[in-house]
Amino acid sequence: MHWRQKRHKTRLPQVAWGIGKPRLHATGKSIIMTRKQDVLFLSHGSPMTAFGGDELTQVWSALSAQLSRPAAILVVSAHWTTRLPVIGGSPLPETIHDFGGFPEALYALDYPAPGSPALAQRIRQLLSDANITAGIDASRGLDHGAWVPLRTLFPEADVPVVPLSVQPGCCAPPLRPRFGIGALGW
Repeated sequence: MHWRQKRHKTRLPQVAWGIGKPRLHATGKSIIMTRKQDVLFLSHGSPMTAFGGDELTQVWSALSAQLSRPAAILVVSAHWTTRLPVIGGSPLPETIHDFGGFPEALYALDYPAPGSPALAQRIRQLLSDANITAGIDASRGLDHGAWVPLRTLFPEADVPVVPLSVQPGCCAPPLRPRFGIGALGW
């Protein structure tokens, strides 16, 4: 399968589009690739972006109108680093307020999207099949690198979200081309 990336043709800064990715569909304990879904690489901006009204949320709103609803979202945030890959396996990931010194109203914001333990297990199996050791953290929530953009992109918080940690200084093989995993990365 051929994988390529191109910049989006409209005026949407900080967005790179991937073309030709299969979509993962979680049904009970099985996950089925059903159709192509976009892969996005976005900056989350300041945590204050969660309140909306700035240029970045305007860009995300325009982008949201162009996206189809995915079966699930694999989100990779630089705010969760581990030595080996770890996948969030919580059925109801908490909203993590992993910042300090902001107005109290920011700490009251919530993004109550469900998780997908079945998708987390499938991702770990795909990594294992490729001889990549990975774990699952059943209590991992969504840090602000994930939930700040998702509040605008999928405001209903009804799409399952599974976080994946990053490994600083490590050049892990790309997941998307090898496994057909769609992801949002910040």
